[in-house]
Amino acid sequence: MYSVKAHVLELTALLCAHGIEDVVVCAGSRSAPLAHTFASCPRLRCTAMVDERSAAFTALGMCAALKRPCAVCCTSGSALLDMAPAVAEAYYQRLPLLVISADRPEAWIGQMDGQTMVQPGALQNVVRRQVSLPEPKDAESLWHCNRLINEALLALVHGCPGPVHINVPLAEPLYDFGAEALPEARVIRREQSRKFGLSPAMRAEWQRARRPLIVVGQELAGLGLEAPLKALMARGCMVFAEHLANLGAIAGEPGFSGLFDLVLAGPAESLPEMLRPDFVATVGGHIVSKRLKQYLRAHPPAVHWHVSPDGACPDLFQCLTRAVEAEDLELLEGLAAEPCHADPAFAKAWNARQERVAAMARDFDPEPFADATVMQCFLASMPEGSALALGNSSPVRNAQYFPLPKDTEVTCNRGINGIDGSLSAACGYAQASGRPTFCCIGDLSFFYDQNALWRRDIPANLRILLFNNGGGGIFHLIPGPGKSEHRDAFIAGASALGAEHLAKTLGMAYWRAGSFAELRAALLAFCTARPASGPMLLEVATSL
Repeated sequence: MYSVKAHVLELTALLCAHGIEDVVVCAGSRSAPLAHTFASCPRLRCTAMVDERSAAFTALGMCAALKRPCAVCCTSGSALLDMAPAVAEAYYQRLPLLVISADRPEAWIGQMDGQTMVQPGALQNVVRRQVSLPEPKDAESLWHCNRLINEALLALVHGCPGPVHINVPLAEPLYDFGAEALPEARVIRREQSRKFGLSPAMRAEWQRARRPLIVVGQELAGLGLEAPLKALMARGCMVFAEHLANLGAIAGEPGFSGLFDLVLAGPAESLPEMLRPDFVATVGGHIVSKRLKQYLRAHPPAVHWHVSPDGACPDLFQCLTRAVEAEDLELLEGLAAEPCHADPAFAKAWNARQERVAAMARDFDPEPFADATVMQCFLASMPEGSALALGNSSPVRNAQYFPLPKDTEVTCNRGINGIDGSLSAACGYAQASGRPTFCCIGDLSFFYDQNALWRRDIPANLRILLFNNGGGGIFHLIPGPGKSEHRDAFIAGASALGAEHLAKTLGMAYWRAGSFAELRAALLAFCTARPASGPMLLEVATSL
């Protein structure tokens, strides 16, 4: 049985019709008609959570793993604002997160009634579309409701994917569950026939390039970019991509550099002019390397194309010449089909530098027992076919220096780069992907987001590698913070917390390592356990 409220029934029917299968449902009273109806629908998989911020990041992680829209539902009032960090992350990471908020009837907004605020427009700067549904009273208002829901759900994946907010005012009574079936709701479909092709001007720019570089930012796994990139590399084009690009299948091949950040770490005068690209195309999302940004700003190429589904114009290197409205795969296939006149010396110079720093990384001194050396040891033990969820600041940077096992999917909250939802997103990724999911996370990020684990069913395939160095380790590595005598307390967030009691309270298998001997012993169980054997936490006490 379902709620009798017509707009709740219409929304549920259309969620199913538009292919949404996963909903994270937060506890609350005003949202009871939504929660009950979603949980009663056999076509929806519902996950129960309490903390709305964690719930929204969990749904975001599910979006990333499944590469399709997932929803999160909350009650009225400040609960909606608690979801804002995850919605913003989804916006800048281009993930189709659907936010459904319960609300009081419009007549009672601003009347000093309980748990009430102006909810329409609350997320307007970080959503692709927002609608507030009417409570249907007649055929026309039901048509209006249906149209708004269809428009909102279509916006999730139209052009550039992104989050959408559906606000649902609900009048009392809230607990009438007498509807026996969902309605046969009208479904609006959108057909897209646009096909991208290089213009004559673009062909000319590409064929003039002698030192072409493709920079691939963060990408979801399994998009099929490897084939055109490999074809371009074979013809003298360089490809720069971090682990977040999910291009492990071609990592290590000539023309591919995952260690360009280390190459650029040397003195500027030691980098010959032959390394400077004259043509750059950027595809995908954010890149981590600050050195690459600084290098291309200091040595701008003659041509810089940025490719995105909505034709956005981010001038990251201060030399943008063309914004290309296309899917990443479309552009790369288009370039691969064109003649390329790259100077072989360009790729040869980069390949030589890449091999030199790769040898340095292979011979990396395993002492002392620190974040980077622990990461190296762990990645060498991580099983093939895993998912790697990287926390921001140190983990995402340290992981880049070392190779990944085959068939590793990599995820990280690099839309805004915050530490606030890394663990929750990892939980969502683990739940949706089914892969052994290893979350490498620092202590500040872990404890900030520990409500990710406040749920009845922590994914059994979740493995947390907690780097506990007593605060924000990144602030001991970058120049500047050390000039302040208040660094540890007020900048780095120094802490003496440990995770053992939390893990035991939650029933998680737990290990602690303070040396390489303890780490290797723990990794034997941590990395070889069956995915369904239950969540695990390995806490590593490292030096800064």
